Amino acid sequence: MTKHILKNGVRVIVHPMSHTRAVSIGVWIEAGSRHETAEQAGMAHFIEHMLFKGTQTRSAKDLAIAFDRIGGNSNAYTSKEQTCYYTRVLDRYTKEAIDLLADMLWNSVFDEEEMEREKQVIIEEIHMVEDTPDDCVHEYLWEAMYPDHPLGHSILGTKETLASFSRDDVLAFYKDAYHPSRIIVSLAGNIEDDMIPYLEQVFGQVSWEEPQKSVLQPALFHATEVRNTKEVEQAHLTIAWPSSGVKDEQIYATVLLQTMLGGSMSSRLFQEIRETRGLAYSIYSYHTSYIDQGVFAIYGGTSPEQLEELEAAIHESVNHLLETGFTEIELENAKDQIISNIYLSLENSTTWMNRLARNEILYGYQKSIDEYVNRYQQVTLHDIEQVSQLFIQKSAKSLILPS
Repeated sequence: MTKHILKNGVRVIVHPMSHTRAVSIGVWIEAGSRHETAEQAGMAHFIEHMLFKGTQTRSAKDLAIAFDRIGGNSNAYTSKEQTCYYTRVLDRYTKEAIDLLADMLWNSVFDEEEMEREKQVIIEEIHMVEDTPDDCVHEYLWEAMYPDHPLGHSILGTKETLASFSRDDVLAFYKDAYHPSRIIVSLAGNIEDDMIPYLEQVFGQVSWEEPQKSVLQPALFHATEVRNTKEVEQAHLTIAWPSSGVKDEQIYATVLLQTMLGGSMSSRLFQEIRETRGLAYSIYSYHTSYIDQGVFAIYGGTSPEQLEELEAAIHESVNHLLETGFTEIELENAKDQIISNIYLSLENSTTWMNRLARNEILYGYQKSIDEYVNRYQQVTLHDIEQVSQLFIQKSAKSLILPS
């Protein structure tokens, strides 16, 4: 794989894969909802939508037809710390796909009528999340953990903030967030040798004055509880603790802990709460990591009359873990599971495209697969015991109860 810096500062990382006819292309922006003020909540996600709504030479329909014509699986997403536009195409359509992504990136018009329509589309997206309790229980959790901080805001924003966005507001945020120095283009697949000059031509010609770099403010974790009632059949519960950031040395042990506790069908939580007690259909743990901090959470959904028993069973499982720990066999099985998933996923060009960009964003260089695998292999039961101490800290809790 190779890295190139275009003359305007856009970083390009390329990973040729000769065994496939596919090419995955991603345009990554080092800005997400965490870079918004309270008044801007939802702005990064709104801009993500608007880049599909027409350029100086293509309408929104033209863009859709062009992607469909080349069989492109195109989409985008906004996270707390990044925004990504991506497509996967047959190798012979690589340049056409690059043209489309570059046109969206540099030439979107942000038409005011389209903006008003898209605000309504996103409001419907907000309604969809609100009508999906096993989604919105996590939104409520984040609001509880990080009140008055961008990490606690919904990526979608609110109806009020969306309504307040003017075209000037959107363009000002775009100019800051989408400066070429904050953009990474990652490509993986069956890529032609002349691709770098072509990328320079379509991605490297646009620039403007670089904005002042903003400093991310750390978020203070709040141990608290929030309860919401909805017209639902099940009660939904999430419990969370502060945990490792993605660049923390303990991240590998934390991922293994999450896998053993609630990351698979053989995990402690699944076996105890679903298989042995029959308290829940869906029960799992997950770990979300940001650049400087992370969250370890457990989710379960059950009937209202079993909610207290479910919560008690979760805490019993956690307390048993603190008292007795895991076994060597459990740890080795978790390592095998994670390492197998790493290698199997690398047969896919999209996985490589994502990996290239994430490594560049986090480290500024490409960590080898062997380095990741070795770090997981080096984790000991003592390391797991150390990261398990996060459960001693006070937790945050979010519940959705039937109304």
